[in-house]
Amino acid sequence: MSPVEIASVEKRHERDAARVLADALVDDPGWIAVGPRGRTRRRRMLRGHQRGVLALARRTGGPVHGAFSAGRLTGAAILFDEGRWPPPWWSLAFEARGMAPAGPGTVLRGLRAQERLQAAHPDDPHVYVWMLGVDPAVQRQGAGRALLGSTIADADARGLPVYLETSNPDNLPYYGSFGFEETGRAALPRTATVWFLRREARS
Repeated sequence: MSPVEIASVEKRHERDAARVLADALVDDPGWIAVGPRGRTRRRRMLRGHQRGVLALARRTGGPVHGAFSAGRLTGAAILFDEGRWPPPWWSLAFEARGMAPAGPGTVLRGLRAQERLQAAHPDDPHVYVWMLGVDPAVQRQGAGRALLGSTIADADARGLPVYLETSNPDNLPYYGSFGFEETGRAALPRTATVWFLRREARS
């Protein structure tokens, strides 16, 4: 893969970013827990959902960073900067826009999961990595590490911790290599588990 460049995801990139994130997350245990059981339906739901959260981040959150290789977007990170989480109550409409076509079961499971995530969310100033994903075709080639490394470097420069969640136990050593430590965990629908991870700022 060509060298990775980290840059802002502009509105014109959002369709590609939603596709990359959906493809990256379609087999994630958390989304299997929330979304339709069929993989094709789950990917379709995720693409709509990610377009919704990208639009939401553009309005109330952000920044949204992309990993670009030879001009092609290969990964994306949706962040909420210090003081921007949680988004306003009406933001649920952006998430539901993608999930509703998958049926009421998906929406209800999504709301239950979101309630548990929000209950564990820290109150002190921090950078929140809401979504992070890399095109499966180029995973383990540096795009994810570049995205997360850039986020951490910026947070360190401002003395802010970085917080995220993962429902994939295979990700725990990966995040641990960046200095993230578990602060708790919670049950998700369909017997899945979500881990809450935090990395303190380093000078």
